[in-house]
Amino acid sequence: MKEAKRHITNFPHTNAIHAFTTILTTLIQSIFEYSPNHIPVDSLVSRISELVQSAPSSSGQTLRSDIICIIVDVIWTVDAGLEDVRLASKSLFSTEVDKAKVEGDRRRLADLVIGLLVSEQRPKLTSMDQLVSV
Repeated sequence: MKEAKRHITNFPHTNAIHAFTTILTTLIQSIFEYSPNHIPVDSLVSRISELVQSAPSSSGQTLRSDIICIIVDVIWTVDAGLEDVRLASKSLFSTEVDKAKVEGDRRRLADLVIGLLVSEQRPKLTSMDQLVSV
């Protein structure tokens, strides 16, 4: 996350945006069950929320909006990749395990989106368990 924060301070430089996007893509893919560096969804929600909140205040709302747009774009891209895999898994060579894996990853991605939306509305919530109890 330190690396991602460093790149935020260099926005709107193209290299900083590209590096931030790459880091964010890697982090989002780490919520998938079979990721070698697995991160729980609620932990990633907290980290991304913290990252958005850490935008330099001198840059105002514009930088925060830019960061949120990049997050949405990355989630959209990762989801599109999962959809491609899901469609390919309909082939004769895939197994039920492959299909279940893709569906599980898409559920985790949806949980990430829900968690991020909730964190924007209610910054005091820190986990999906707290959301369920509300």
